[in-house]
Amino acid sequence: MPLPPAVLTLPSVLTHIYQGVPLGVSAGYNSSTMTTEIEFTFEEAVRTLGVTPEKLARLVEERKIASTNDGVRTRFTRRAILDYLAAVSAVPAIERSKRR
Repeated sequence: MPLPPAVLTLPSVLTHIYQGVPLGVSAGYNSSTMTTEIEFTFEEAVRTLGVTPEKLARLVEERKIASTNDGVRTRFTRRAILDYLAAVSAVPAIERSKRR
């Protein structure tokens, strides 16, 4: 009887980001290699971005991060999460510290 394939477990934060990427393929953040659009719930986005729920609500209100709302739930696409992270990462650390 053959052994089952090894199971790779990722932290819950990364599970959604890498869902759909075959093991052994180093896709990184190249969106052209992703075939499915992953959606994050509000709570998952809070954990992924490392912000408070209040901060995420403010980002949505100020349209600094794209979201969809079906009347009950707010959802964020993987692309919206990565675009926001890229935008805030592009600001030099010194400039961010001056804002505080």
